[in-house]
Amino acid sequence: MKKLIIKKEDLINNINIIKKIAEENKTNDEGVPYKIIGVVKGNGLGIGIVELSKLLVENGINTLAVATVEEALQLRQAEINAEILMLSSTTLEDEIEQLIENNIILTIGSELARKNGK
Repeated sequence: MKKLIIKKEDLINNINIIKKIAEENKTNDEGVPYKIIGVVKGNGLGIGIVELSKLLVENGINTLAVATVEEALQLRQAEINAEILMLSSTTLEDEIEQLIENNIILTIGSELARKNGK
């Protein structure tokens, strides 16, 4: 059985390298500042979505991205106060209300997504 091993100190080192590069370059060609977004969807690389999110926030990553409403709400329930971006869209009114109530950044989907009820 294959095993994924993630050393937290190596992950923190990688975060610091990315932050340094972003700080050195500051903005893109249009003058917009770079923003580092930690994608924590799924089980957070096997670390666990809450644990990985806390590690990222503790190391200066202030925006996180998730794939599902459940993941976004799980982070809020764990009292993670970083900005959270939903990578997928939804047209379900109750999900939209939950996301707005929990200050989650919504993604706008296509007409096809609306027709499929997502």
